[in-house]
Amino acid sequence: MWLALLLLTGQVVYFFAEVVSTCREAQGAEWADIWASKEWLFIAGYNLASRGALAVYAVILTVAFLRRRRWVPRHMTYFFACAFILRNVLVPVIGVMMNSSGYAQMGTARLMFSSVFSVAVVSLWIRYFSKNDDVKKTFVT
Repeated sequence: MWLALLLLTGQVVYFFAEVVSTCREAQGAEWADIWASKEWLFIAGYNLASRGALAVYAVILTVAFLRRRRWVPRHMTYFFACAFILRNVLVPVIGVMMNSSGYAQMGTARLMFSSVFSVAVVSLWIRYFSKNDDVKKTFVT
């Protein structure tokens, strides 16, 4: 369960890393250049919005996790499902639809491997939080 807590706190760190990365990509460009690059602006904005939403959800779950709230296992399954949908389904689809060079270079095979791997990991976490007896005994308050 501590690994799950580490994953939750990592979402906040990952959000701030995304903010720094986006700022570095935009560094040196003028506002007119940034607004002219609608592809980059849309994908960067979506990445920041999805990471920000996951970070807020992770902070709420982290506090509840530490307080051992009864609803945490159910919301952990929601969190992992949302993270999968946002990061492995919607972002690549938007990248392909916007003809983003980053997603075109990634290739279909790598994108499929990433999706299959993520499905396996998310399935394990969801099963763990929904079926494990230790989880049920821990979150009883």
